[in-house]
Amino acid sequence: MQIAARESTEIAALASPGDTLSSTPKQTPQPTPSPPPPDFDNLISFYKLEADRYYNDCGYSSNHYAYTEDELYMLAQLIYGEARGESLKGKIAVANVVMNRVLSRGYPGHTIKTVITAPGQFTGYSSSTKPNAACISAARQVLDEEVWVIPQNVYFFHSNKGLAEGESWGTHRYYARIGVHAFYTENYGGRNRNGEIPPARYARAYQWPQDGCEPGKREHRIQYMLNKLGYDVKADGYFGETTKDAIVAFQADYKIKADGVAGPVSIEALIKAFGVNEYSAEFGS
Repeated sequence: MQIAARESTEIAALASPGDTLSSTPKQTPQPTPSPPPPDFDNLISFYKLEADRYYNDCGYSSNHYAYTEDELYMLAQLIYGEARGESLKGKIAVANVVMNRVLSRGYPGHTIKTVITAPGQFTGYSSSTKPNAACISAARQVLDEEVWVIPQNVYFFHSNKGLAEGESWGTHRYYARIGVHAFYTENYGGRNRNGEIPPARYARAYQWPQDGCEPGKREHRIQYMLNKLGYDVKADGYFGETTKDAIVAFQADYKIKADGVAGPVSIEALIKAFGVNEYSAEFGS
């Protein structure tokens, strides 16, 4: 009995004041969770925004339009009604006419609905039409990828007005024939008038700054990362042959198509190779 009492006293002495003996083990404190990594999509978006600025500086009007799914469906209905038998280019051209009107400051109506349903305009449109997959795809290419196959000041088309090829249609100047439709320009306000076809969103976001526009932050960041990774290029903000050669070398090392274009795949690989956290710390966004 004395031995048992002494053991009980010794065990109690091992406990800190205020502790109670329990058969349940203490829970190990959980480590403080690490902060979430930088938003990679946000890092990539910088390159799109910078490229958009160059694109606008080079004279093109914006092709951005914040559409709803109902509007996309309506545009697909219009494409089906006016150009379902046309090639993809012909379908996109018809949709481009709609969007040129929507985005022009000088043309009445600034939504897809008001432009398509304007009296006496797109007679092929019907709200009861069920567009096929090809027409929906063409509408998505125009609204999502901002693919244009005609200049930004082409506002009209027709399939049969009895006009000779190349003849003006009133004040509308002939642009080109695509499939069965002839397309015409008009100089309403707010759209580029130089007669050139604007590059699509992909080209604008990743290629256009490399083709003659002023140098800027985008090129500097690309060069800085390449330089830190050991490639022979200076971070001077100017995209020239040396930078292109460095990008080609990087692409070859990382098993990417070695075309010298800092496209989305290359940008993503470059930021990851440089280090996402390091990138965020260096550039802040």
